[in-house]
Amino acid sequence: AIGEQIHLTLFTNETDVDILKSRGVNADYLQVGFDNVWYQRKNRIKTYPEIVYCANDYGNFQLSPYRAEVAKALNRTFGKKFRIFGSGWKKHGLYDTPINNEQEADVYNSCKIAISVSNFHHKRYYSDRLLRIMGCGAFALSHEFEGLEKDFVDGKHLVTFSSIPDLISKCEYYLGNTVERQVIADNAYLKAHQTCTWH
Repeated sequence: AIGEQIHLTLFTNETDVDILKSRGVNADYLQVGFDNVWYQRKNRIKTYPEIVYCANDYGNFQLSPYRAEVAKALNRTFGKKFRIFGSGWKKHGLYDTPINNEQEADVYNSCKIAISVSNFHHKRYYSDRLLRIMGCGAFALSHEFEGLEKDFVDGKHLVTFSSIPDLISKCEYYLGNTVERQVIADNAYLKAHQTCTWH
């Protein structure tokens, strides 16, 4: 009822847009954007691992179980080469480290691969985590999601995985292919700063 009185309601996914439009509410998509002051290229810190995942486990969202499986599989397979940053992971047997924005930017600037799995599987939805990764010039390995092609080119701006075995395989591949990994990371950096800032 309120939505019908509002000129335009914007969402960072198209699933909610479709739901509201089907109920007579004027709605559209607006990209989430990222803070390009915090998330920029910086000097690498050698103490960070090669594969990182910055996320909190809230445990009650659509993809929470999948995110936990991703983190556990990476930890099992890569050991000290992988580390999760965020809170709520101890219940899964993982060591967690809460970090602030500046530390997160350091993590992305220092890793070889940064993982992105959002809390929701909605059309065209991705967390601003993905843009923060790109904004720091890191190589982004993201879960597949519908509508990705409207904003990014898989294999040019990021690489996607369709399952946990596919994730592990692609981590192994891109750890060993520095040039290809860097080209994709550089493309992502330009894309993020040209089209994904709040401005």
